[in-house]
Amino acid sequence: MVQNFSRNVQYCLQHAEDCAERARREPDPLLRRDFFDMEMRWLKVARGYRFLDQVITFMSYGERQRANLTESLVRSKGMMDELDAKRPTES
Repeated sequence: MVQNFSRNVQYCLQHAEDCAERARREPDPLLRRDFFDMEMRWLKVARGYRFLDQVITFMSYGERQRANLTESLVRSKGMMDELDAKRPTES
């Protein structure tokens, strides 16, 4: 999923670059302004995808940490059960 966002970022950056280039070549000031505005919008969308990429990375790290903790707790519980089984019972 992260790669999809990275591809989307590249897609947006390419469009932003195209708009900037068209703006530089455009002789009409109003159209030039429109192309620069479109460049800014594409850059904003790219930032949004980058943010989503960071959120997903952060969340997947948290999921891995939770899984590791759960595994440790299960192992600890197993060890406690073994100790309880070996402990002499009171009569």
